[in-house]
Amino acid sequence: MTTPRSDRGAAALEFALLTPMFLAIVLGAVEFGTRYSEASQYNNAALVGARSVAVRADEPAARAAAQAANIRSGSSVSFSYTRGSCKIQDDGTYGDVTVTVFKTDIPSVTSLPNFVPGLAKTWGVSGKAVYRCGG
Repeated sequence: MTTPRSDRGAAALEFALLTPMFLAIVLGAVEFGTRYSEASQYNNAALVGARSVAVRADEPAARAAAQAANIRSGSSVSFSYTRGSCKIQDDGTYGDVTVTVFKTDIPSVTSLPNFVPGLAKTWGVSGKAVYRCGG
């Protein structure tokens, strides 16, 4: 009579093979969620700044509004205008204002970039908004 083969160690082997993949998925989800949240905050800040410029036509007030829109401190706010920065043009029309808010060298929140080749350890985020100037 033959004895059944022992399955001892099978669970440990499965655990050893699946744990790294599971951790990579979890850390990737955390990293993606954090980066997506940052991008959303910067898009909101750009929209707030663009609206402020369009309504008030005051760049310092718009810059302050964009900075106050819950973004990281030390971010650069760059304003670029088209068609005369919300002032009436020669043809009697108003232009658009474009606001870009950006930050570079944001560190990763997880250690995933240390283990995945090609994944940057720091990253940049920007938000861009175009607002029609009214009149």
